[in-house]
Amino acid sequence: MTKKLPDVVYIRRQYTCPELTGSLPGLVGEELAGIFARHPVDPGSRIGICAGSRGIFNLGNLTRCVVNDVRGRGCEPVILPAMGSHGGATAEGQRQMLADPAIDISEKSMGCEVDARMETVILDDTGPFLIHFATSALECDFVLLINRVKIHTEIFGALDPQHIGMALDGPVHSGLMKMLAVGLGKQKGAETYHSQIPTPLGLGGAVTLGAKFLIESSTARQKGKIIGGLAIVENAFDRTARLEGIPFDFTDPLPAFRRELELLDLANSMMPRLPVDNIDVLWIGQMGKRISGTGMDTNILNRNPYGYHPGEQWRGTGPRVHKVICSSLQSSSHGNAHGMGLADFITKRLADDIDEEVTTLNSLTAFSPLLCSRPPVMRNDREAIFAALNTSPAANGSAPALVAIPDTLHPGDALVSEPVLRQIDREQFDFPAGNQPKPISFDSEGYVVFPG
Repeated sequence: MTKKLPDVVYIRRQYTCPELTGSLPGLVGEELAGIFARHPVDPGSRIGICAGSRGIFNLGNLTRCVVNDVRGRGCEPVILPAMGSHGGATAEGQRQMLADPAIDISEKSMGCEVDARMETVILDDTGPFLIHFATSALECDFVLLINRVKIHTEIFGALDPQHIGMALDGPVHSGLMKMLAVGLGKQKGAETYHSQIPTPLGLGGAVTLGAKFLIESSTARQKGKIIGGLAIVENAFDRTARLEGIPFDFTDPLPAFRRELELLDLANSMMPRLPVDNIDVLWIGQMGKRISGTGMDTNILNRNPYGYHPGEQWRGTGPRVHKVICSSLQSSSHGNAHGMGLADFITKRLADDIDEEVTTLNSLTAFSPLLCSRPPVMRNDREAIFAALNTSPAANGSAPALVAIPDTLHPGDALVSEPVLRQIDREQFDFPAGNQPKPISFDSEGYVVFPG
């Protein structure tokens, strides 16, 4: 049994990534111009601008630029929370999530109405599942989406073109289409789409099919027409790498789907990663809804959200992590610890911040009850690290491969033990505090003090 914690070195992976430069209002205006050229709007039109709860860099400012652009066209902007069941699936809960200082989207900051109603209308009941759509969106003349394009934590597998009636190379992940189908489906819609996970259609196929219907059916609707969206791609430093306005063609939505998949490939090429693939213990400083839909990104951990065996690789390649510790819950999650089931240990600090009702609702809506399962609760990080080491392969006497990261958005910013240090390509990393191993720093309550 391990009785001494390993010393660690602070490393920071170097990335070479594009980053957006220039005037944000001007850049947003240029991208929206293409959408409005395809879909001219009359002055006085009510335009719903969708906002989600993800931790997107500069989301408040980006949204404000869209609001101002819409207002400059003589139209009436209104913010539509589009986040499915988040915020406890209540209007007030979703308002609070958007108004959190980390996002800063509110009636005061945006200067327009925030319509957070949760009611939906069933627009189609003839397919494999009911298609819900927000009443608030249907009462707008037009709807504009804003979302980051990124690999999703619960979408995987192939896509059968026969199921969706389009020749796509694969399912869409997190992005404009998912916000349209799941986000504006509110809690009922989110639950319906996720219920397709165990079917041949899968979540990715269901989202694709639902978004396709909502775009195509815009032709027949007098209101609630989905005219396009502002797609955001972020680099490995969580900064905006690209903004792109994607107009939707009601008669042929395929080009918009294909463009989103191309942006997904770009996002994947810049996705950060853990320092090494074989890890005995991974300590994660915080989890939360602004970090990932599952609190901790399943793609970084390489753990299946529907069941995993510690040390096995979910996707066949990539990290092999034996034990995961999560230390705290991001305050902007407002008690939602959906995803804690991906960890093997959590701390009392995290456990004390959990809102069981909100967490359970999110996990059940996402059709993934494993993710709200509570792991063993340890008194602090020190005890959690000892417990994890002594239930990992390192318990047999080998030097432990320990990695500590602030969250799964920043897996290349890490404290690592000597076995990990020996595996990395040092030319790919900086050593902000020198390259000599030092004891892990804990505060007076036994929690890790992470550098920076």
